[in-house]
Amino acid sequence: MKRIIIFCIAAASVIVSHAQESMGIANSNYAGTQGVHINPANIIDSKIWLDVHLVGAGAYVYNNYFYFPQASAFTRPFPEGRDRYVLGNVYRGDVNVDVWGPAFTLSLGKHAIGLHTAVRSFTDATRIPAPIAKFIFEGLNYAPQHDIEFSDKDFKATSLTWGEIGITYGTIISRKQKDLWTAGITAKYLSGINSIALDVESINYNVQNDSDLYVRPITGKYGMVQPGFGAGQGWSIDLGVNYKKMLDDVDNYVPHDCEVKDYRYKVGLSLMDVGNIKFNKNAVYQEYYNTSNTWLNYDTANFTDLGSVDDNLNTNVNDGASQNVRATSFTTWLPSYASLQLDYNFGKNFYANFTAIEGFRIQAPFGVHRRSTIALTPRYERRRWEIALPISLHDFRKVQAGIMLRLNNLIIGTDNIIPLLAKADMNGADIYFHLKIPILKNPNCGGKKHNKGKKGKSGKKGRDDSCPAYQ
Repeated sequence: MKRIIIFCIAAASVIVSHAQESMGIANSNYAGTQGVHINPANIIDSKIWLDVHLVGAGAYVYNNYFYFPQASAFTRPFPEGRDRYVLGNVYRGDVNVDVWGPAFTLSLGKHAIGLHTAVRSFTDATRIPAPIAKFIFEGLNYAPQHDIEFSDKDFKATSLTWGEIGITYGTIISRKQKDLWTAGITAKYLSGINSIALDVESINYNVQNDSDLYVRPITGKYGMVQPGFGAGQGWSIDLGVNYKKMLDDVDNYVPHDCEVKDYRYKVGLSLMDVGNIKFNKNAVYQEYYNTSNTWLNYDTANFTDLGSVDDNLNTNVNDGASQNVRATSFTTWLPSYASLQLDYNFGKNFYANFTAIEGFRIQAPFGVHRRSTIALTPRYERRRWEIALPISLHDFRKVQAGIMLRLNNLIIGTDNIIPLLAKADMNGADIYFHLKIPILKNPNCGGKKHNKGKKGKSGKKGRDDSCPAYQ
């Protein structure tokens, strides 16, 4: 309980929350329900006619302060954690967890529809000063930092957990010769579950000893809510467009009308997770403006829930100045981002993808920030199995190598396989899986409407086995 002054940062750092990128499967032609989460236009001209998603989950953890030295997932005994304290440095971290529920995508010729359900959680801490990171790691009773006047500014920590139901629609907007344009949109209803947010513009503080804390002054704000479904509500939207340079003319092409044509290359643009959640049930919002106060005997404070945390902060930090604003609701924006996807078909089932993600933060008053990522992913696709080897640069700093395996109904992968293979300083890890039922072929393919009883290459009436996508 001695980490009180940075409670909000500590809480936001450990609460289950980057919807990880899952680069291995996101851009596959067999991604199905997973493809719409990087670009909703992917729902059109997929190689899966109907994709029924049953369950999936993923977790991602990364920071540049705390680490386990020379460790892997199988190290026994597991080493004790260490920190990278350098006075004057600032630190960052992400903790993200997604649980994906029932979902489907369905090709309807020139159109396609889909639906998904999920519980998502996203936490990020940005520009955390070294003294505060040290107090998080050691506790406020860390004597070497006692009786020192610290001055820090411009650091944030935000955690957001929500449930969502999304409906996706896509359509072909142009098809001429070998040029195919598609577009898609996903509208999502959001049910807020939890949010803890701290945004400090400036703070001077002195941890006098293991019981007394001086704050003089602080300018910033925080918000917190008692966790639970329905604690807040909101909406968000995804937009996407794809251009494909096809291998054959597509003037009269209708996906899954007994064929799925391939492309030489594909270019996609998308704008994702643009929206927010307003928390107004058992929520509190507090602003401080040049507030100064003394917190005596902080080590005896009683913390049982977020309400008691707010009570202690309001009693011992808030000096009651007229400029200080207090409210019973606040808004947190989702981790919005823009993305560019480039995919090239080398032939014989070999593809390579380049994806760039640029996260941006919207604050009104709080927002979660998705880290920027670039990735190069070679992959080999077959109807019932696939392997991809993504190499990514997270936050333009952290190089990661991963693997994804798709075995018919099961998808499993990681964007950072190194902690599973070799001993190294471990400061992050991720893994994801999906279980689904992919139906590749339109059951009407080969009916009278399409082939009028003509024989296909198999010699059987009412079936056209010449379609590459169905072989």
